[in-house]
Amino acid sequence: MSQRFPDRRGYTVYIVTSTKGGIGKSTVCANLSHALSLRGKRVLCIDCDYSNRALDLLFGCEDRALYNISDIINGICTPADAAVEARRVPDGGALYLIPGPDPGSEIPPPERLSDAVFAAAKALSCDFVMIDTPGVSGGILTAVCRFADRALITVSHGPASVRAAEKTGYLLEAEGVCNQKLVINRFDTGNGIKNGRQGIRSLIENTHIPLIGVVPDSPALERGSEAGLLSTEIRGARKTAGVAFGEIAGRICGERVPLLSFLPAGKRRRLIES
Repeated sequence: MSQRFPDRRGYTVYIVTSTKGGIGKSTVCANLSHALSLRGKRVLCIDCDYSNRALDLLFGCEDRALYNISDIINGICTPADAAVEARRVPDGGALYLIPGPDPGSEIPPPERLSDAVFAAAKALSCDFVMIDTPGVSGGILTAVCRFADRALITVSHGPASVRAAEKTGYLLEAEGVCNQKLVINRFDTGNGIKNGRQGIRSLIENTHIPLIGVVPDSPALERGSEAGLLSTEIRGARKTAGVAFGEIAGRICGERVPLLSFLPAGKRRRLIES
């Protein structure tokens, strides 16, 4: 596992990002973190959206979150105090959340933010740290880039989202985060290549970012997220979006996993090649 920071061997820091808002970055971050934990990994989610924190709501643990990442940075609490067990996971895995700060909080210097993240990862014996960022360039995204190992850039069908994903890739590369993968989110598997929408191959070619996974559009997941449920906990999503997040987690862990395995082979091939 190649990393930018050899002194941190043993865990990997991912940014889940795009410079466009409203495309489901937080949903991807929460559900992918859960999928990794179900594979026996110890995962810490950190909400670094300084404008609109959401991970505590997506995990349904807002009433248990007493501290946030700013409290660690400012010495108000320890990482162990701030970390909330987002889900209980069997088979040796673990899933923790450190919530984001109140809106309007001051963005910390990269060195202080990285010290807090590293301390939390060490205290919780993490395999992965997944950091959710806002849909803007600069600011907190630049700070996180200073110490992140890898990036998952989220994109949807829309042309504005595709343009933002490409822009994000160039911005991250300029900051030294060159290990990037594309997550296609809310992909319409029924009409993904109709009505002028871009297919999977087109999205990869237009963003210039290697693909790691495709998450299908799921109204059930959208509704369940509002109640603090994850894809594997929602009846109408666990066999589609839940499987898709598991596929991405498998690839992150080095497994050879097919795309959209819940679809018939012929349809899967048409969507991938379009």
